[in-house]
Amino acid sequence: MPSVSAEGILNPLPSNDILEKTMLNIIGADAVIRNFYRISHPHIQKPVEAVQWQDLKTGYRRFLALYHPELPVNDESDIFINDGGHEERLCISFAEEDPRLNDLQQHESLGREYGHREKQSKIHQARRAVAELFSLDAMVSRVFDLAIHSVFIRMNNPNHNRVFYGGSTSRAIGVIWLSGHEIITKDDLLELFLHELTHNLVFIDELNHPQFNYDLLFREEYFAPSALLGIRRPLDKTVHSIIVGTELVEYRSTLLNGREMEINVHPETDELIRATAAACDSVLSMPNLREVAEERAVELVKLCRDRCLRRNSGRQLRPAARAGHEPAYSLL
Repeated sequence: MPSVSAEGILNPLPSNDILEKTMLNIIGADAVIRNFYRISHPHIQKPVEAVQWQDLKTGYRRFLALYHPELPVNDESDIFINDGGHEERLCISFAEEDPRLNDLQQHESLGREYGHREKQSKIHQARRAVAELFSLDAMVSRVFDLAIHSVFIRMNNPNHNRVFYGGSTSRAIGVIWLSGHEIITKDDLLELFLHELTHNLVFIDELNHPQFNYDLLFREEYFAPSALLGIRRPLDKTVHSIIVGTELVEYRSTLLNGREMEINVHPETDELIRATAAACDSVLSMPNLREVAEERAVELVKLCRDRCLRRNSGRQLRPAARAGHEPAYSLL
């Protein structure tokens, strides 16, 4: 298969250091774009040297329509879903979790639809937040535009024993759910978009590079502590949490330059570095790791650990997490 580079599709790249932004931070923009091209190229009727960004986006949408035939793929320019029937079909996809890996009953996390006026208000807030995220980094903007076709805002299930602020699932690649919870700030929304984008980029990476032995993942001897929840979870979810935690640390350190944030969803930066590095160490020290994890998953964890150690160098870490902190949670 012919290769494709960021330089070949993005004309031009904003700067050299842009290759260090998003999963993007972990494997680089060039590798991310190669991942999209590998799954999309059968649906692109052009030689690789002639492929433009819109060609890649169209090919990826065609791939998703075949990969998730039951899932509506949004081809509109507006990613926010207003139609109740469309939203309901997306909601069903989020509820179809493999029961063996449904460790937190995440299939029951979504509640009822918001009323029209409240939904429009929350969409307006989310639209402003994603526009601000895009203004911070041109590559994040372009990759998000490529990867995500639908965002829907729907209540968290009030009867669930855990508060959910949003989610993504491999059963609906390209889709983000936001709960619109009242404690979510503008800074939280920025991070939630990056959080869920990262999950989707990992889903795409796994379509290119196998990461786990799914016949073993549901067995508790292969569980490991999550970087975001701090509880033992199936290894795929722990690895996802490690990658998301690392991306959030990089985002705060590079795009935000360490500015003050009003956050309720994710941990403070020092806590996030500590928890993510600890989760990396826990995974890498598993005696049976190679039975359940492919080389790609191990490689990603090692890259994340190196990033966290680099960010941790010279920092004065605070010892305690915030009381009652309930971090973001994503479906996988």
